[in-house]
Amino acid sequence: MHSISKDNYLKLSQKEKEDYISYLMSLNLPLDNFFFSQLSKEQKEEYIDFKLERASWLEDYEFITATKKQKQRYIYRKRYVTEKEFSKLDDDLKEYYIENSAIKKIQLSNQEFEKLTDKLKTMYANFTFEYPLVLHINKFKYLNKENKKNYIDKLLQKGLSIPKGQFHFLDKKYLDYYLKSKKEMEEKNYKLNEFRILVKNIIKESY
Repeated sequence: MHSISKDNYLKLSQKEKEDYISYLMSLNLPLDNFFFSQLSKEQKEEYIDFKLERASWLEDYEFITATKKQKQRYIYRKRYVTEKEFSKLDDDLKEYYIENSAIKKIQLSNQEFEKLTDKLKTMYANFTFEYPLVLHINKFKYLNKENKKNYIDKLLQKGLSIPKGQFHFLDKKYLDYYLKSKKEMEEKNYKLNEFRILVKNIIKESY
């Protein structure tokens, strides 16, 4: 049997169509949207399973048709999904994707993040911070209480500051905590530098 066009395929009898589709399946080659649509439900699952085993990309029409379990396997194997694929995931699969992305240190784009529910935004922000990845301060409000405090502490430990233009991302409680902690750290560093200068002068004088 040889390959035929869509027009010639449509001229076949039902039995010939079924035989031709079985033939295409036996080739284990990529199918375009039309011939994929001619597969039975079981054949579509089998076809997608084969592509997943080979860690191949799924076309949009294949991804939409995939079962929830197959989409999970796809997310796990491919490490990330396209923005269009992401938009097709239900909340459970988005949650699964977020967890895997954080563990594998893959970040969502701003467009993907904005499509999340508040619950998933909170989950993403905390997973991202804890693993850790770079979390922009505009997502600060989605951190839990402990991670909000830790976010500020780690920022100051790295010698970084929050520009005044970004203060509005912090609620008053944590802005006050940031300003107080920053002042205490600056005073501590000042005293430490004074002590180092004193020690250095004592050593210098001894020589």
